[in-house]
Amino acid sequence: SNKPANYQKGIVKGQCTIPGDFLNDGSYYISMMIVKDASSAAFFMEEAITFDIVEDRDKSAWHGKWPGAIRPMNIPLESWQ
Repeated sequence: SNKPANYQKGIVKGQCTIPGDFLNDGSYYISMMIVKDASSAAFFMEEAITFDIVEDRDKSAWHGKWPGAIRPMNIPLESWQ
């Protein structure tokens, strides 16, 4: 979410960046909400964007599901205990 702000009528743009190699494989969705007076929902669009993360398993001996929703890279599996 962002900090509360007042916007003029018209098109309001925003962006969100998800770093590469941050999310685990699986299906995800992003919902969007516009809040009035910092307390009541004026608009809510559930699953505004949906996407799938598919992992290249050719470089790994592990073929199961990695635990969790996030999985930052460059952490050896042996150190997860």
